[in-house]
Amino acid sequence: TGPFAPPYEPGLDQISVLADVDGEMQIEGTVPVCEPGVVHLMALSPDGDTAGAAGRDEGQWKIFVVRGLGAGAGAVTAILPVEKQVQSLAISPDGTWAAFGTAGLDLDVGIVTGLPDAPTWATTVPLGPLADAPGRPPAWPGVLSIDVSPSGLQLVLLKVFNDCTKPKNSRSSVQVVDQPLLGGDALVHP
Repeated sequence: TGPFAPPYEPGLDQISVLADVDGEMQIEGTVPVCEPGVVHLMALSPDGDTAGAAGRDEGQWKIFVVRGLGAGAGAVTAILPVEKQVQSLAISPDGTWAAFGTAGLDLDVGIVTGLPDAPTWATTVPLGPLADAPGRPPAWPGVLSIDVSPSGLQLVLLKVFNDCTKPKNSRSSVQVVDQPLLGGDALVHP
């Protein structure tokens, strides 16, 4: 309850749309996405009408495309299955494609084009393993953060490896990918 309590639909994770109404932030609407506890991250398009959300649903990682947020409502309009755990997500400045970083020993970036109306898989950019990351549990390697340059011609990634038992073994690095829409032919800077 309270001023930020959204209408809640039991059994679903939701995206809440906030708006400034007479100088106060209020929830304008909510969009049910999927089963509870599965949406882990979200990215919003520059026009504020489309969002990408990532999480596990029915035991598989998926990207959920949500349209109509600018009207204070919206709906899931596409669901794309993903083979690896999604760790980060960003939408291009023109809102026509998205990139997501994965977790695992062999890292990569997936590219989805055709946003917002007809999302489809475009390519995967292999990043290879994180330097000096031992491949053993409880290791946690992944592309923790991803962003698209204003021109849309570069991705900037933060790759990390956290070792829960030996923090001194943890590593991180920043990596740049030129021309990400080229996929395997993209130039990946170490």
